[in-house]
Amino acid sequence: MDWEPFRADHAIDRVAATIFFLKELDADTQDDLAVAARKAAHAEGLTERLVEQSITLPPNGTVVQLQVNRGEIGPTRIGFKRSTNEGRLVDEVLIGSKHISIRTRQYRRWDNFFHLISNLIRPMADACPPVSDVQAIRLEYLDRFLAVSDQADHFQVLLADSKYLVPAVAEKTSDLHVHSGWFDNLESETIRRLTNVNVDVLTRPVATAAGHRRRITILTLGRVECLNGPLDHPIERFKPLHSHLNATFRGIISPDAAARVGLKG
Repeated sequence: MDWEPFRADHAIDRVAATIFFLKELDADTQDDLAVAARKAAHAEGLTERLVEQSITLPPNGTVVQLQVNRGEIGPTRIGFKRSTNEGRLVDEVLIGSKHISIRTRQYRRWDNFFHLISNLIRPMADACPPVSDVQAIRLEYLDRFLAVSDQADHFQVLLADSKYLVPAVAEKTSDLHVHSGWFDNLESETIRRLTNVNVDVLTRPVATAAGHRRRITILTLGRVECLNGPLDHPIERFKPLHSHLNATFRGIISPDAAARVGLKG
């Protein structure tokens, strides 16, 4: 096969898990959550602190001074991360007024990532009860394959007849993009699952003798939401959502590519 996965043993570039609160947190509750988040993050080795402050800028491109009024400052997001000695992100948790998001750039196994999700969110929810009122959860994977040949056929990785690819691209040999998304009701009509799939084949300049390299990027995203109140057992719902996305990804790639990244049929 003229393609290699992004990592030595799998193709996953990054994974992100997010819980969305039923109601936006007020400033005092955010302060309480920040304290709980710091303790939970430090217990998991995420000791580098991040603070993001959003600023509303004029839409017409008007030049503004760096000093802004308090009313022009948007919500603050705080976060904690773990990086390598070279400064590359390993794990990260971001806390805002509407959600908590956990991301890893060095994915190992699902059990490890679920352990991180649980060990970060549960202590926050215990210390800050509004965190337990969840409207939705989201899980997303970004997988990449890199060509080792200029003539690499992307259908060595992709299934030409996959139900997640439109028939119009089945014979395309150049770059392409396919997006699909749909809803499924789960145990009731008030709890539904959104699935998004993005498949991109792109040729980008890189510093190699060949001058360019082809890349396949596959995004699989799932969101489970409750339409009329809080979502029950939100953390536990990440497990079946992971299984669903894993099966979806398996339906996008070829048997050879699946074997290369250790996916069983």
